[in-house]
Amino acid sequence: MKKLISLLVAAAMLTAVLAACGDTAVKPSDSPPADSGGGGIVYEGNFWEDMEFPEEVRLTFASTGTEGSGSGIATARATELLKERSGGKIIIESVYNGALGNEQSTFAQCMEGSIDITGCGSGTVSMYTPCIDVFILPFLIGTYEQEAAVMVSEEWMALRERANRDLESVTIISMTEFGMRQFATINKPIETIDDIKGLKIRSIGSPVIDEALQLVGANPVNITYSDLYSALQNKVIDGEEVNATSVSMQKHYEVINYISEIGLYPFLSMAVMSNTTIERLPEGYFELIRATFAETDRWYMEEGIYEWDGRCRQDCMDHGVEFNTISDKDAWLELLTPLYDKKAAEDPMYAAFIEKALSLQ
Repeated sequence: MKKLISLLVAAAMLTAVLAACGDTAVKPSDSPPADSGGGGIVYEGNFWEDMEFPEEVRLTFASTGTEGSGSGIATARATELLKERSGGKIIIESVYNGALGNEQSTFAQCMEGSIDITGCGSGTVSMYTPCIDVFILPFLIGTYEQEAAVMVSEEWMALRERANRDLESVTIISMTEFGMRQFATINKPIETIDDIKGLKIRSIGSPVIDEALQLVGANPVNITYSDLYSALQNKVIDGEEVNATSVSMQKHYEVINYISEIGLYPFLSMAVMSNTTIERLPEGYFELIRATFAETDRWYMEEGIYEWDGRCRQDCMDHGVEFNTISDKDAWLELLTPLYDKKAAEDPMYAAFIEKALSLQ
């Protein structure tokens, strides 16, 4: 195990040196966007200015979140850009707060073609493809700056393209970030790894995260999101791994007292589009939709997430939540690096992604 991790770190250092010598960048051109070798989009000029939009298309975007959430802000920006660039011919109507069903329901409806686009978390997508779970390996990606760089890497684009093949009936058109995961607790802050031992911590239910919590001595508890507030209120659990954005939006600051920051893993927010909808769109429409959402993703990861995360953190503090930084991250990392070996051994593409992410730390 130690040998593999050493090799990964050494390779990561080499990759970092090479990246510093020649990083990729967006190159302007007059051509429409095309798939890159890894399945991502290469942006080449304002290609939509030469497009014709023969008919109006109205699409429904189903979300279980709120209009003011980070993903809602990103979606609204993409929607306005699409309307502007198409001369009002591409109109996306967002339906928030789970009005069309919970996340699993709207995802299924999107797969069936009865909903055009839906927002979802990485956990829902992981039910249909294993490619996403490698993104949430604990401590592999710990900052928004690193995450933004990882998201446009060839290694991640290749996994994203594979995920689209696995999904078959929907296509991922957007990936943003809901907020870096930390620990929120009721009775005491987590200052060191010893403080988490024996605590009952609510987990998102991912096998990777459950195993990570067990390795550091916690007891992972899988509780549905709808039951989470009452579980905290009644002290059925001691805390949760969560982001400050959720604590703010769901008013968990009423039932937790501490947020201990360590940058456990990022929590992807995605949008998927029904392939049935894509197939019936006029020529060029999907390319513009895909390019516009991807452009908005870049803006969000470079600017939007910082503003939203900061606003939610301040909201938590205004409601009495105390923030602290966990001091002994190396002790956690030592226990959790075996997960990197395990995941890397599953697939060469996972190993390549882990190596790339390490090089961007």
